[in-house]
Amino acid sequence: MNSFWDRIGISASILCVIHCLFTPLLVVFLPLVGATLARGWFHAAIIAVVVPVAMFALWNGYRLHHYRPIVWLAGFGFLAIGLAVVFGAEHNAIETGFMVAGGLLLSAAHYLNIRATRNCKH
Repeated sequence: MNSFWDRIGISASILCVIHCLFTPLLVVFLPLVGATLARGWFHAAIIAVVVPVAMFALWNGYRLHHYRPIVWLAGFGFLAIGLAVVFGAEHNAIETGFMVAGGLLLSAAHYLNIRATRNCKH
């Protein structure tokens, strides 16, 4: 059951990365779609999915395996997303960089969580 939530977390984090990397292209080539995806509400919606799913999945996995590097990866991922929110309003490139980093870090944490949960002897 826990790997289901990790897989949802990986998917949401990767969706965030894809969004951050391709929105600038959409802004150039498809102004209407790009402008819609670049709006603040879309970032808020992604964060509203990514953060609770990650917290739920990673916490449930950690309770089984107690592998701290996963917590550190997730913590840095959450920090990067938080920095994107704080500094992204004025600097789009900074927001993109932090959101991509956060999405990749959370994806890595979910992946390791799946592996650690599978290998757990408890």
